[in-house]
Amino acid sequence: MFRQELGSERHVASLTEVGVSRILVVSNRVSVPRKGARNAGGLEVVIRSLLQRHEGIWFGWSGAVSKSGQNEVRVIEHDGMTCAVTDLSKDDYEEYYEGFAKDRKSVV
Repeated sequence: MFRQELGSERHVASLTEVGVSRILVVSNRVSVPRKGARNAGGLEVVIRSLLQRHEGIWFGWSGAVSKSGQNEVRVIEHDGMTCAVTDLSKDDYEEYYEGFAKDRKSVV
């Protein structure tokens, strides 16, 4: 929502009023929607709410490591929200999540 002052009244514009037709969210990890599962946190709550009200897709890692080494993209539609997720290969997971990202956490 966007807020702007119009005289003495505040006007809250929806995304469609300001010309946004579709939303693309790209993140390193997607909270894959599961029936009956609780939301993970604040960012997920906001993204889930946004994508349930506006057409769009959330793309990123599924949170799983591929046993076959294949990195196929799967599209999941659940509760009015669309996600496109991919598993990581074991090498990608180890190099990034167990390597680069872990090393950077100690620097910060």
